[in-house]
Amino acid sequence: MTTKDWLNRGWALDREITALESAKRRAYDRCVSGVASVSGAPGGGGTSDGGLSRYADFAAQVDAQIDKLVGIKQEIAAVIVEVPDTTLRTLLTKRYLNFEKWEKIAVDLDRTLRWVMRLHGRALQAAEKILKENANRPC
Repeated sequence: MTTKDWLNRGWALDREITALESAKRRAYDRCVSGVASVSGAPGGGGTSDGGLSRYADFAAQVDAQIDKLVGIKQEIAAVIVEVPDTTLRTLLTKRYLNFEKWEKIAVDLDRTLRWVMRLHGRALQAAEKILKENANRPC
């Protein structure tokens, strides 16, 4: 796995979590929509325990994926914080922890897009050096 691939691990998971959170909200809305209905019949208008149970299981799965993303972000942040150059650290943080687009990073750093790409190459080299050093450290 390249350094870029290692840093990119959070991207796909972040998109998946966004989709899962949206599905979680829809599932919750469906689950509680039965509570708002009022029925004249005795016992009507409530949600079923089965529906709430299924929602709770689904919510737990989404939360587990979020925990996984947080763990990956912590690993990435631990490497980024060791990069000695402030600009390179900022670039890596914006791209691989905040998932910002290159154009936004260029504007925020007050650099051209081309220059940001050059800086990115340097940042990847710095991160690769740290990853190799960390792999050689005794646990």
